[in-house]
Amino acid sequence: MTRKIVNIVIFAIAAIACVLAIIYAAMFDSDKINQYKAVGVLHDNNPELLSELAATTPETLPAYVEKCQTVASELDGELRSEKKAKENFYDYLSTLKALNADNFEGFKAGYPANVKVLLDQFDTEGKYVEEFGKVSDYKGLTNYLVDLEQEYNAVRQAYLQKEAYRNELKVVQDATTAISELNSADLKASQLAEFQNFVNKSQVSSNKLLNSSFYLFYIMLFFAIAALLFFAVMRIAKNLKTSYKALVAIVALVVLFVICYLCASPILDDVFIKLQIAPETARLIEAAVYFTYIVFFAAIATIIAAPIISAIRDKKSLK
Repeated sequence: MTRKIVNIVIFAIAAIACVLAIIYAAMFDSDKINQYKAVGVLHDNNPELLSELAATTPETLPAYVEKCQTVASELDGELRSEKKAKENFYDYLSTLKALNADNFEGFKAGYPANVKVLLDQFDTEGKYVEEFGKVSDYKGLTNYLVDLEQEYNAVRQAYLQKEAYRNELKVVQDATTAISELNSADLKASQLAEFQNFVNKSQVSSNKLLNSSFYLFYIMLFFAIAALLFFAVMRIAKNLKTSYKALVAIVALVVLFVICYLCASPILDDVFIKLQIAPETARLIEAAVYFTYIVFFAAIATIIAAPIISAIRDKKSLK
């Protein structure tokens, strides 16, 4: 009876998630994919600008376009400055990575004068000079480089996020500029109302539906895992003597995942940086990928080896 209830709940949640996904797909217009993305990015970075757009009239539209241009120009200036600092940070990191046991002492003796040009661009508070001063020998440089690379990745991630914000802001700016330049007052009013309606739906209805689908998926996944563990524990409890192999397998999988996590790099690569994924999340993803590969190949090896082992045993038994 309990198992039937669990199955009913899981299928009910799955059905609701599918319905929401179908509704979202019906609302989604593939021709406006760039504008969907732009609204999403602005919603995360500057929701006030979208609120102002909702209240804009054909008469105030030129002022709104001008404000978008002003914000975009400010972002351009900030990005130019941050890009220079980011590039110098990268050059500094590359310089330290190029050191070896033979030239480390000479570099340290001339530090920070030999990299002053780079440091002046991004280390305005002398933070990295102070931290490098704590590195006593070449062996200690390794740990310093790990921390330094993580900080560089954080700087690069923030830069890419701001760059994406600037780019998507210009998508909205271009759309509103095109409407503002229309000669017909009636056409301008109808086009503005249509765009405002699109932004409102993209910002609220679509996001809520998509998020709801994800939440239901997570609930369903959690419920399924909890049910699986519950029935597994109940089965093991009833057949404790014959279930030791299952317990060993579960423990082995947990140990395997821990090993995969320890092997996963704490340093973000380009893909994770561009997707704005946090270091810990990226490490979990990498560990999960390693775990999946190992389990997958182990399953294939078992499928291939099982009949061979069985044939060998049968041959021995015939003798």
